[in-house]
Amino acid sequence: MYLLDLYAKGVIRDLKREVRYPLHVNGIKVGTYIADHQFYWVTTGVFQCEDVKSRATITPLYRRNKKHMLIEHGINVIEVFKPDE
Repeated sequence: MYLLDLYAKGVIRDLKREVRYPLHVNGIKVGTYIADHQFYWVTTGVFQCEDVKSRATITPLYRRNKKHMLIEHGINVIEVFKPDE
């Protein structure tokens, strides 16, 4: 809801949810990373890719996929934490 509010106010643009990125090793697709949100900040034009996490969901697989996103796509995934339940 927070991002929808920023979008409605014109603070961010091109808001997308659940964006799929293929992950490759040596030209072979080995998986897919699904980003929770991505958008651009209007004032700076900076692209942001986010993944909503809780402490329990930061697994070794997630960490590896986050590094893979940076290496293959040049995207640094930003983690947004849910309040502890």
